Amino acid sequence: MNERYRSRPLQLAEELRRKYNLTYPPVNAGLVIVDYPIRVTLEDWNADISGVFVRGHTINHIGLNKNHSLERRHFTLWHEFYHFHEHKTVNLCEFKNRNTANLLEREADVFAAHFLMPEDWVRDQFKKLHGNIRAMAQQFLVSMAAMQNRLIALRLIA
Repeated sequence: MNERYRSRPLQLAEELRRKYNLTYPPVNAGLVIVDYPIRVTLEDWNADISGVFVRGHTINHIGLNKNHSLERRHFTLWHEFYHFHEHKTVNLCEFKNRNTANLLEREADVFAAHFLMPEDWVRDQFKKLHGNIRAMAQQFLVSMAAMQNRLIALRLIA
């Protein structure tokens, strides 16, 4: 599982970007999701729930917390999409506090980060935007926290 954890999220992120000719941020969610049997809805939940994935017989459901920012919902959508695509034995998954995330949750986070913020795009925008994290987060349609975490992972900031 550890080798798969390291490689599969990155592999799938690259496959989808290639398949849908995604070459520049932000990722257009509608362009990809329309090809899958997934219904996405906005739900009125408490702040501690970001998203939920429910596997169905004919249609799958991703619920996103409408009380969260668009940027956070964008990341959560792709986190939950990874559960749909890769975790075939998972029928219900809640995306809550990342601090207590298990391996499957961390794997879904890795996918979302690499899909929305691939290394080459991030490095390019880091140079173009002179390291302005807020501008980069807006460009990639992710939260400031997600962008900061990605920049730290890429050792562009400490």
